[in-house]
Amino acid sequence: MITKEQATTMDMFHEDGCRLIVGPRGGRTFQVRWWRRNGMTRTWVTMPSRFRVPVKRGMYAYGYITEQNADGFHTSDECPIRRAEAELVAATLLAQTKEESSAVS
Repeated sequence: MITKEQATTMDMFHEDGCRLIVGPRGGRTFQVRWWRRNGMTRTWVTMPSRFRVPVKRGMYAYGYITEQNADGFHTSDECPIRRAEAELVAATLLAQTKEESSAVS
């Protein structure tokens, strides 16, 4: 979910549904839908919780992030792929250290 503060400061957003797919031979595929800011964030004085961020994806897809659909987006810092990638790297390093320690013994 994107907050109003994040909407006013961030330039890149991910649409929910980001996934890390690990293939049968260990290949990793990232499925991320990037949206980038395409203008200035609009806010309203009379309705402080309301905001609208114009965004663009690719060459032809345009839209807005508003308070109604903000729960369908997140920032790259909050992306679940980052957590999944960190866990995968940690598991890989742990397996390598176990193999090295067993080879030394």
